[in-house]
Amino acid sequence: MDKKEFAIPKICGAINGQTVKSVEIQFSVAEKTKIDILEWRIDSMAFTYEDFIDKKGKIKDCIKIFKESRKPIILTLRSSLEGGLFVGDTNEYFRILEDMVESFNFSMVDIEYSRWMEWKNRQGGILPLNNTDIIVSHHDFKRMPEKKEILDLFQRMAKLDARFVKGAFMAGDFSETLRLMGAANEFKGKRPEKELIYMAMGEAGMASRILSGEAAPAITYASLDMEKPTAPGQYKLDILVGILELQRRQSKIS
Repeated sequence: MDKKEFAIPKICGAINGQTVKSVEIQFSVAEKTKIDILEWRIDSMAFTYEDFIDKKGKIKDCIKIFKESRKPIILTLRSSLEGGLFVGDTNEYFRILEDMVESFNFSMVDIEYSRWMEWKNRQGGILPLNNTDIIVSHHDFKRMPEKKEILDLFQRMAKLDARFVKGAFMAGDFSETLRLMGAANEFKGKRPEKELIYMAMGEAGMASRILSGEAAPAITYASLDMEKPTAPGQYKLDILVGILELQRRQSKIS
């Protein structure tokens, strides 16, 4: 492969602090590392819409912190059914995202595929978000689907007006991780205009988080608080940075 084409995933550090102080600490760590992107898991502060309203002042204080960064920032409100903490309904989900996007110029917003489809069926498909790149995501913490099912899901997600397609599935063993990698490579061949983020969760899927070259996901994630990782199987941030930096250097001399 030509060296210019050798792909290394961007590293995203997930900030999931439940207080302004913990967000500030994680942000400080992130700014000192070689990560490329920050993700703010706002569901760590807003379990419900009422939570969001009650904590508006604290959330504004957090926004002031994020304004100090030059890194791209992803806004994510992860639902409890997809591994997060938010338990509100879809209308509340989009009300929070709309309010947040109006308060700060996020580079990207993560929107769960199931929420998007429910909104599309109710509201005609027009999202209450403007001037931001969208990641349409799906997370399955119970199983690894068959390859055809994964491909079909990615294809349906790719029909939506999102720059990124993201799929995360639980791997029971390494063969299931290989199954996901096969589906991902096939999808990339069919829809090269879409940027694919994918990972096999759990210990058996850790290899999928450090793939490079043609198999590389667009973004790979690490938690800035390993006592509360945002998904099973995540590497410690310093280890992930080190592995990918080694691959980057190796690609230049090979």
